[in-house]
Amino acid sequence: MADEGSKVWQRVLAQGSRITATSLRVLFDQDSTRSERFSRYLGGGAAQIGLENQDLVFVDFSKQLIDQQALNELLVLARDLQIVEQFAEMRNGLKINLTEHQSVLHTALRADIKTSVIVDGVDVVAEVHAERETLRRFVDAVRVPAVVVILLWGTEAPGRLLILSQVVLSFQLPFAIVPLVMFTASRVKMGALVAPLWLSIACGVIALMIIGLNAKLLIDISHGFSLIH
Repeated sequence: MADEGSKVWQRVLAQGSRITATSLRVLFDQDSTRSERFSRYLGGGAAQIGLENQDLVFVDFSKQLIDQQALNELLVLARDLQIVEQFAEMRNGLKINLTEHQSVLHTALRADIKTSVIVDGVDVVAEVHAERETLRRFVDAVRVPAVVVILLWGTEAPGRLLILSQVVLSFQLPFAIVPLVMFTASRVKMGALVAPLWLSIACGVIALMIIGLNAKLLIDISHGFSLIH
């Protein structure tokens, strides 16, 4: 985070205070080329102005409360903080999350199969695409039972079966809530971030209510549920 005492950061804050005194309508009236000047096509490793291409990502920030002077100061701040270099480190799988000493792999989730992001000797992109393929096969496998259910019990049966599955899933929610309440209430585990006593009690009561309501719902469903009317 920028050092609030730095001259660059102070100039950015000053630009923010200045620009809030105007409006987008005024900025567009003052600059007929604003839409072109404050938009970019991103792709191919560089930002391009006014080059329309369906393979590029169009970023339009002309409708943000910003002008050229404010943009210039933001770019100076970005250079001062080495944002481009840090982004490159993130894309390359370096462990830039200093709190957890982990890589930040958002870009790997959307990366093309031809690219590689190596973390601790493992190609994360290849693992992501392998999991996607596993999920695709699972979805394909689920379609066959759905067709069988429709043939045997009619078109309404899958909807009723889906309702039942969501009821079962909702009953699993307390098994996640209770450990979470216990974890956040533990001073040993949370230290200074431990939840206050009143919050832990409130969360415990809410968890018990959820468990009770889900139990009643399951009982009601089990007594009256059928795939066919």
